[in-house]
Parts: sequence; structure tokens; C-alpha cells
Amino acid sequence: MSRILICLDHLGIRSRSHSSNSVYDLFSPFVLFWEKFMKPLVVLCTVILLLSSAATAQAFQAGGTTQYFPQFAVGAGWGTSITVVNSTTQAELVAVDLFQPDGTTFFHRDLALGPSGSQNILVNQSPELMVGWVRLSSSGLFSASLLYQLLDPDGHVISEAGVLPSDPVQDLKFVATVSSQQNVDTGLAIANPSATNTATIQLQLSDASGTVINTKVTTLPPLQQLTRFLNQDPFFQGIDNYNGVVEVTANQPLIGLAIRVDGPQLAPIPPLTPSTNSGTASGTSNTTIADGSVTTQKLANAAVTADKIAPGSVVKSINSLTDTVLLQGGANVNIRMSGNSLIIDAAGTGDAGPAGPAGPAGLVWQGTWNNATTYAVNDAVAFNGTSYISIQAGAGHQPNTNAAFWTVLAQQGATGAAGATGATGATGAAGPQGPQGPAGAIGATGATGAAGPAGLTWQGIWSNATAYAVNDAVAFNGTSYISIQAGTGHQPDTSAAFWTPLAQQGTTGAAGATGATGATGAAGPQGPAGATGAIGATGSAGATGATGATGPAGLTWQGIWSNATAYAVNDAVAFNGTSYISIQAGTGHQPDTSAAFWTPLAQQGATGAAGATGATGATGAAGPQGPAGATG
Repeated sequence: MSRILICLDHLGIRSRSHSSNSVYDLFSPFVLFWEKFMKPLVVLCTVILLLSSAATAQAFQAGGTTQYFPQFAVGAGWGTSITVVNSTTQAELVAVDLFQPDGTTFFHRDLALGPSGSQNILVNQSPELMVGWVRLSSSGLFSASLLYQLLDPDGHVISEAGVLPSDPVQDLKFVATVSSQQNVDTGLAIANPSATNTATIQLQLSDASGTVINTKVTTLPPLQQLTRFLNQDPFFQGIDNYNGVVEVTANQPLIGLAIRVDGPQLAPIPPLTPSTNSGTASGTSNTTIADGSVTTQKLANAAVTADKIAPGSVVKSINSLTDTVLLQGGANVNIRMSGNSLIIDAAGTGDAGPAGPAGPAGLVWQGTWNNATTYAVNDAVAFNGTSYISIQAGAGHQPNTNAAFWTVLAQQGATGAAGATGATGATGAAGPQGPQGPAGAIGATGATGAAGPAGLTWQGIWSNATAYAVNDAVAFNGTSYISIQAGTGHQPDTSAAFWTPLAQQGTTGAAGATGATGATGAAGPQGPAGATGAIGATGSAGATGATGATGPAGLTWQGIWSNATAYAVNDAVAFNGTSYISIQAGTGHQPDTSAAFWTPLAQQGATGAAGATGATGATGAAGPQGPAGATG
């Protein structure tokens, strides 16, 4: 059984300066108290753990297709080493899975083992102390052991201990002590190895006289682990001055371990499983074996022989007879063995007679009568609780009204008389404590959240004379802009410090194809005036004016238009290169065809004009001289 990590749990929590229900909090003081608590206990833990390994060896069975370790520890100086040995002469693939307490996978690796081969893996990559449980599985037989190592900061081994796997069982019993006055406590670690079923667990607390003094019921979801002290929830919170036995039973197999903490001393507590009695006069004991746990793979060849089975203990008979059953041949019966088979055949009879005549045709059951089915003679059906046999082929003839086609096989029986009222049963024993009740009612609605940020305020075509505030939106030269700084006279396309584009004007279309060469045109008019000079520097900003009245509701930019979105008034979208503003709430109204719902903000640019007429091509070279004409 794996006991070292419960040892770690208690070293962490029993520093007497920290207590928590979280399995991670159990380990949090580990590094802080290393110098004070751990170094004096290294030799003690090593001796105890080695004794624990020896004690558990008697329960180990070499070889199996799935093996479990109830706990592992990695990080904060701890490392876990797992050795797997192939017990067969065939190649095997063994899956190694380490699970965290919440059932999530912490580590996985597939080990490919040659015939009778072995491999070792070391898991120590966690920066913080991490606990959980281990599952190894394969389609073939293998053996495994687990080694814990505690390393100093330089990587030198301080102590180590090897443990063997434990089998899942449905009943675990532990001797336990809790005494705050004597500084003694007991911790439990339980894991549910099932990947699909939640385990319902009952913990029963009995005193030294065997009297049950408390019972708790909890659940453990698939692949999860529960690690707590006995006096913590969901075990027996607040219990003190206790000596007795804790029994853990479940509706499906669990793996578990316990450890006693007596001040600075640690002692692993092996489970009292399987439960045993005091023995018999012959020195044997009765052992409870879980259903389905004895398989061909677990029975050595010829290991269970007749002399090892107590009389009346095993049903090994016909018709519930016990012990040895003698088969004897009769006057016309021979019984003989052939290898591992028992052959019973007739004896003393003559030659087989000729075959008898063929019997009458039997009925063919067709189930419930169907109006659309064509039935043949001897077809049998059920109709309104009565069965019928067909005496004439046909379809659509309801059996209970067509005696020419159907004959009753078995009539539905009449309803029987009501039986006499039974006697009142005895009051049943009180059931175990029920599981935790459902969650309470939903709490009251919280306070209204703060108002969201201001939306856009559409101001139409940009005007040089208008004073614009932050979030004002305008259109200029086919592009829409949003104000990011209050001001006046800042042309949107040249004032990036004041305006940011909302929807860009479409790009100029591609040049048209070159036209045919035109006639030489008349002289062109005088060219346009030169470009306007650069705008002078902006003057210093004037004093901030008084806050104006609240403007109209601004735009709310919703991105690309979606047929499935419900849009409100002043929502703005983009569609096929043009931006639109919603003027009426609605859903599924395509902006470019729904003028009652949308107004363009910035239209997509038109296709560019056709290119200028190309220049006249150069004169081609003279052609070759033609052939001489015929002589006149």
C-alpha cells in the first residue's frame, strides 16, 4: 500500500500553524518547515516506509492486467519512480497514468516492453508538490513497483522507499486514533479507479467496544481522490478523544491507505482487508473474495485441487449436490472419458429404424396482427390479447371478426378477482444518512451595473464651421470618420489626431481597356492653376467651453451585417463595401435592399472612368514585292 504521501500530508498540516480542507494546502507548509521538521524525520520516515513495504508484500500478487497505487508525490524535492516488468514471453504495451485529485490526467506514458523485459520511468517535473494516484494497464500480465525519492536542492537522494500495488476492494477497515491533547491524528486517502461510475461511500465510525457512534455518506466521482484527516469534513469533522475502527464501504471497488501521526512520528496503518475471522481448528481462515476477482489468469495450473476444498464449501455438482458427484451408467447408457471430456451415449440398442412420415406443418409466428400484411395458412398472430392461427391466406381480415380466415389459439383470460389485502409489513430499519441535499434557491438579482461607454453621435456631412465633440461621426468625401478629439475645422482625411475612419471610401476601379486610336484633337485649354500651399500651423487651443446639452444617441458599430442578428436603431454595419446606419429595429433586412431599415453612411466607391485613348501606332514596314504578272 502506498503510505508515504499521507506521511507528507501530515508533515505539512501538523506543523500546528496551518489547517485547510484543500489537498494542496495540506502540502503548502512543506518547504517552509523543511529545516525545522523534515531533516530530523528523514531517518524515521525511511525506516517506517521500508517496514510498510515489507508489510504490504504479503498482499501482492505478481502479474495482472491492471494495477493501482493509491498515491504518488512529485515536486518540492519529491520524485516518483515506477518500474514495470513484463511477466510474459511476449512483447507487451503498458499504459502508465497518473491522476490528480480532481480526476484529470497529470502524466501519461506508454511503455513498450520486450519479452520478460522491464522499464523504469521517473516523474518529477512539477515545480510544486503534486499528489494523486496511479493506474497501470495492459492487455497482458505484468508486475510493477513504485519508488518515492526525496532529494536535496543539489539532487542528492536523502531518503527513498519502495511500495507495491494495491487491489481495489469494496470494504476497507482502519484502526484510527484522534486526540488533540496527545497530539495524535489519523489521515485517510481514498481513490475511485472507475472511469465511468461515481462511488457512493459510507464511512462508519466504531468505538473500541465495536459500537457504531457515527456514520457519514459521501460520493467520489470517477477517477477522483479524497485525502483528509479523520476529523475533517467530509469525514467526521471535530471528532476528538477517539480510539476505534473506521470502516469504508462503497458500491464499487476503491483503493485507499491510512497513516497515524503521533507528534513527529509517523506510522502507516495497513487496512484490515480482506476481513478475516479468528480462524478454525485446522489453522485456516475464511476470506471474502470480491465477485469476479478469481480468473483463470490468477489460478496457477493445478493450484486448486480437491483436497484443498472444504466439504460443502463449493457447489461442484449437478442439481445443487455438493462434494463429489458419482455418475453411473445404466442398462442402456455408457459413460466414458475421452481426454478431458465426459462422453455419455446409448448402449445395447439395435439399428435405427426407417424415418417416420413428415409431421404436419407447424405454425409460423408473425407477431402482432397488421392490416397491411398478407398472411399465409398456419401464420399465427396476436390481436387484443388473444392469439390466432390463419386457416385461409389473405390480407386485411381482422382476426376477431373473420372466422373464415382465423381460428383462436389462446383466448385472452378474463380479469381475475382482486386479491385480499396483505398484512401490514414490519417497520423497516432506519436507512443510512442520505446524500447531500440539492443546492439552495438562486439568490436575489444583483444591483444594476454601471452604464456602458457612450456610443457614436452621427452629425452628417463634415462642416468646417462645426465644433465636434469626441465620438461625433461625420461623412467626408465618401468616407465616414469618428472624432477622437474635440475641435473645429480639422479636415477628417488630413487630421489623424482628431479623426479615425469608420468606413473607408472604395478604391478607384481598374483602368479600362485601351480604346481605338482616335483622330488628332484640337489644342487643349490652358492647364489648371498650381496646387494650394500647405496649411499654416494650428493656433493654440482656446479655453474649454461649458458642457453642452446631451447630444442625440450615437451610432453603435456592429461590424459586418449578419442575417441572424437583431439590430436596434443607430446600430451601424458594413455590407459589400458600404457602411449603413439602422433607422428601424429589425432582423434579416439586407441593408442594400431595405431602405426602410437602413441608410448608407459611406457608399462604396464607383468604378473608375475609362482610360485615355492610346496614341496612334507607328507606320508598318513595306510588304515584299509581288510576283511578276503573266506575259501578254
